[in-house]
Amino acid sequence: MDTLPALLDRGAPGRDVAALLDEMDVAGRRAALQLLTGPQQRVLYEGAAQAEPLSLEDFVPGTLAPLKPIAHHGVNTLPLPASGRLFTKWMTRQTDGTVAGWNGSPWAWLIGPGYFVLRPSEGDEQRHGSVVVDYYRTPGGEMPAGWPWVRPNWLGLQALVYGWCHDHMRRVGHHVTIGAAWKWGRPVGSWFVLAREEG
Repeated sequence: MDTLPALLDRGAPGRDVAALLDEMDVAGRRAALQLLTGPQQRVLYEGAAQAEPLSLEDFVPGTLAPLKPIAHHGVNTLPLPASGRLFTKWMTRQTDGTVAGWNGSPWAWLIGPGYFVLRPSEGDEQRHGSVVVDYYRTPGGEMPAGWPWVRPNWLGLQALVYGWCHDHMRRVGHHVTIGAAWKWGRPVGSWFVLAREEG
């Protein structure tokens, strides 16, 4: 069986990539995504441009009760040791229907949680992906028990990582998405992949 990196290196169509990942369990998807290099993530993002658009329910299924969290296990392309590139985007649907979340990582204790609001893309944003992880917006209201206290991303060291950022998301498979990071309205040349837990 082809590996995910092998499929990308030979320019396999997105449907083949999706089929491979959809056959795996959560652990298998996480392991496969951790094999990807930065250039391979870029290829994956560009290849996902023609994929079926995402909806908010692809991130937080409608079957989940309000305030029930769900994990998206991620791997980014930042120039860090392998363990430092792993993170988890925790997401939930609030009682008013807002989908909010934060970033769990080895550096969260220092940088901060990087809260965000997930929303559909608008206008020209749709060229880059169908859903936006919006760090400009600070979620309000009740959060799941045990989550960090909510703070805006312009506060403290968070501003260096999450401040004035959007992540533009595209579909890879049923449980897998890929994002491109933008800051101040410009791409920063960094990508990340997410594998969602079953929900």
